[in-house]
Amino acid sequence: MAMKLEMEHVFNDPSLESMPENRGRPARIVPKNWKLSRTGAIYGPYRRYIELDGIENFTNIIVLRDPRDVLISLYYSNLFSHDAPREPAQRAKFVEEEQMTREAGIDGYCIKAADRMILYYDIYKAAQKEHKMRVLSYEEMVTDFPSFVRKFLEYADFPPNLSGFLVEKFHQGFSAPAENKYKHKRQITPGDHRRKLKRDTIKILNEKFANVLPWLNLSN
Repeated sequence: MAMKLEMEHVFNDPSLESMPENRGRPARIVPKNWKLSRTGAIYGPYRRYIELDGIENFTNIIVLRDPRDVLISLYYSNLFSHDAPREPAQRAKFVEEEQMTREAGIDGYCIKAADRMILYYDIYKAAQKEHKMRVLSYEEMVTDFPSFVRKFLEYADFPPNLSGFLVEKFHQGFSAPAENKYKHKRQITPGDHRRKLKRDTIKILNEKFANVLPWLNLSN
């Protein structure tokens, strides 16, 4: 898309993620020596909120998923879709966390991990209010991609005639033939927490995310 718009595409998320000061943080810091273009560049995608200097000079779009479904994905990711690191200390930590996840079970894990997840969404919510960021939903992206694309192009002030190109190029990426817990793209259908968690667990999560779910137009 950047090529079609004659813009530069900057994807530096892996570099940001590897910075020691960004590990385990709900938001990422950009080094001050990094040069950011005010115009003519498309940055991202990023997996976490970026604390950019001069962020008001950018058009910012964030795509958010139901945090309850994100917790389910994290549970399966911790147990099944990642191999243990080779470095001994990192491997030991990985095995310990994997064992704790297994012992907690999916319900216990989601309840415990929710407190940290709230920090992430609170940052998104505050950033959206302060910088008037546009929010799009994962749920619409995977269930009605053409509508998602139209909103994205409108928010970014890109030509609407790019819609057909984007739909044709990326629409097929939002499908999974069957759930496979060993795959990174395990399944894509929204509402996974309702299929995997106990009612009492969902009730607890609804209470924890009471200030987030209405903001995202999500129901209990």
